Amino acid sequence: MENHAERPEVKEALSVGSGHSIRHSVTINRDLLYYAVRQSTAAGQPVLLRFALPLETVTSVVTQFRKSLWFASFLILAILGP
Repeated sequence: MENHAERPEVKEALSVGSGHSIRHSVTINRDLLYYAVRQSTAAGQPVLLRFALPLETVTSVVTQFRKSLWFASFLILAILGP
């Protein structure tokens, strides 16, 4: 497996604690959202956790959340009334 130390999300996570980037994965031929977070072991050594999700999945979840939020806001306004 290749070294991922130069990936933008990894560099950002090492410097500020977490990082993300969006780019095309040649391996699976899809756009992915990459997220990395720095954690410490019980001994205090830093480790990085790195995740990748298809961008269309992230977009779908965010869109559904926004719709639910709009619906809940409308419902609250309707219940409270003028």
